[in-house]
Amino acid sequence: MSTEPLKVLCTWAPPGGLERISRCMENIEVVFAEERAEILTLIGDAEVAFVPEFDAELLAAAKQLRW
Repeated sequence: MSTEPLKVLCTWAPPGGLERISRCMENIEVVFAEERAEILTLIGDAEVAFVPEFDAELLAAAKQLRW
C-alpha cells in the first residue's frame, strides 16, 4: 500500500471547502488551480480531478488519473 497521499485536483470549491476536505480525509492532498496552465501542470500526477470539461490536452496530461 502506498504511503503517498491521493492527489485531488479541484478547479472550484465553495468557500472553505478545500480546507474541510483536507481536514476530514487522511492521506489526501487537495490542490486547487483556476488557470489552465496550472491545471495542466498539476493534473499530471493527480488521481482525481474535478474540472469543468476534459479535452484531449487535459486527458493527455493526466497520466495518473483514476476518476
